[in-house]
Amino acid sequence: MSGRLSKQIDKEIQVFPFQEWQKEFENAKNCGFSSIEWIFDLKPNPISNEKGINEMNDLMKKSKVMVNSICCDYFMIEKLFGENILEIEQNSNVLKKIIEASKKLRIKNIEIPLVDSSSLKNEEDKKQIIEILQKIIPLLDSDMNIILETDL
Repeated sequence: MSGRLSKQIDKEIQVFPFQEWQKEFENAKNCGFSSIEWIFDLKPNPISNEKGINEMNDLMKKSKVMVNSICCDYFMIEKLFGENILEIEQNSNVLKKIIEASKKLRIKNIEIPLVDSSSLKNEEDKKQIIEILQKIIPLLDSDMNIILETDL
């Protein structure tokens, strides 16, 4: 999990280390890891732009540490359901961008947390997330997965 091999930020254990994310690859290699899970939260993230994606690819090649999954904690705050239509559409567009970046980085698993503040509380929430996923799934490559972390 990215962030676990870097200095703690604001006493959080699961947060993207935006100031020193590049060190995660070498730190993981030094620990004997061949892969890490990436965090996408509200912090600035290299997965959001071409320059960052290229730098990540270079670091993966150099360290031989791959990013095998991305945990989208972003959607615990900016939800894909239970918001107004405009917000849901904006958040859905963020997910689409994550999918496109994941293809460029060969990330196979995209995890969407539906727990705690983003828990599915009622049937309408479930209906909305299903509608979003039905639109998103066709965008995935055949070897990619959407993983839902739920408390159902």
